[in-house]
Amino acid sequence: MPPPATRSEPLPSGSTMRARVTDFALLKVLGRGSFGKVMLVRKHDSGHVYAMKVLQKDHIRKRKQVLNTRTERDILVRVRHPFIVGLKYAFQTSDKLYFVMDYCPGGELFFHLGKEGRFHEGRAKFYAAQILLALEHLHSIGVVYRDLKPENVLLDEHGNVKITDFGLSKAGVVDSATGAKSFCGTPEYLPPEVVKRLEYGTAADWWSLGALLHEMLTGWPPFFSQDRTELFRRIAGEELALPEGLTVEAADLLRCLLNKDPRARLGSVGGAASVRAHSFFAGVDWQALYDRRIPTPWTPEIRAVDDVRFFDTEFTGKPAVLSPPPAGPAGGLAAAVRGAAAAAASSSSSTAATGAGLGSAAPSSSLPGDHQFAGFTYVEDASSMMRAGLHAAAAGAPGGSAVRGPATAGYAMA
Repeated sequence: MPPPATRSEPLPSGSTMRARVTDFALLKVLGRGSFGKVMLVRKHDSGHVYAMKVLQKDHIRKRKQVLNTRTERDILVRVRHPFIVGLKYAFQTSDKLYFVMDYCPGGELFFHLGKEGRFHEGRAKFYAAQILLALEHLHSIGVVYRDLKPENVLLDEHGNVKITDFGLSKAGVVDSATGAKSFCGTPEYLPPEVVKRLEYGTAADWWSLGALLHEMLTGWPPFFSQDRTELFRRIAGEELALPEGLTVEAADLLRCLLNKDPRARLGSVGGAASVRAHSFFAGVDWQALYDRRIPTPWTPEIRAVDDVRFFDTEFTGKPAVLSPPPAGPAGGLAAAVRGAAAAAASSSSSTAATGAGLGSAAPSSSLPGDHQFAGFTYVEDASSMMRAGLHAAAAGAPGGSAVRGPATAGYAMA
């Protein structure tokens, strides 16, 4: 399936090829976590609104998450898919990293499940089908997602799904049961092979899809327990018990996805095509779904482009501000930054990010000790979109060690 023919906004022009903090007005806080926060922002020149994820470099370094953060950036640069959040800009300052992404005003599935308790089967099927296509695309480019949960599934202005947060994803995984070893993810959605500290592969994502579908249909993840030790015991060894009231097709799909043997799990053999072929999805027009031509089961009533009604007021009520950079010894950091900026101004070969506002004005490659984040800069342009389209066509698919605690809200963060 080709990428969608239309986009919701124009491509950045040459004059906007370098984004910086002062290009954006900070509007609302959408979520926050231990590494930073996510804010709703408006770009001054175009008026478009985005979600800006801001990460503290010191926190990333201290928690040894540099590689994961770079991987997240690289995956977002590679991916173009209607059901995966799009990266528009990436840049940095002396103390922070910035991801500027699609804003999804419909909020997250976690928010809606919390209000409604569970979804009717038609609605759950619609979301599961779109997530399935997103996972299929990720697997086709060798990426295992590893953190599928309601907090990481957003709804756009029409009610279509977009999965987000690739901080735990791993590239280079092409087998269903091998290629990854890290113990990571969110406890309720971990597959048995991860709980047992075994090597695993893309089949881990199909388990998580089953766990999410179970929660959408019943209101709870499978094997749920507030005690983590008991939760892991149930995931690793307890037989799946399904409540009454599920259709035969739904119950069978859950058993197939929540098979404790990753090699026998649905999706392990035959990939996403075998999941799409299950009777639960009978009648789904996959091309129309990918093209977003199927009416959504719920459409958010958006009153303005910066509407945040479907995000937790615990966050949206907080002031949208950036924390100041850490003070250097006797102004040493500021002096180093000014020197780096001056050196960068005389160099015509620098291609790293330019920051502004809070933090450094120097390109990232010039910041002392910032080699870990060199090459972080990105802006979505026509050439990258063309490459992504060719890659998706070549793939031949539709659309071409820390365990996390409870998610924050909105655009979930580590």
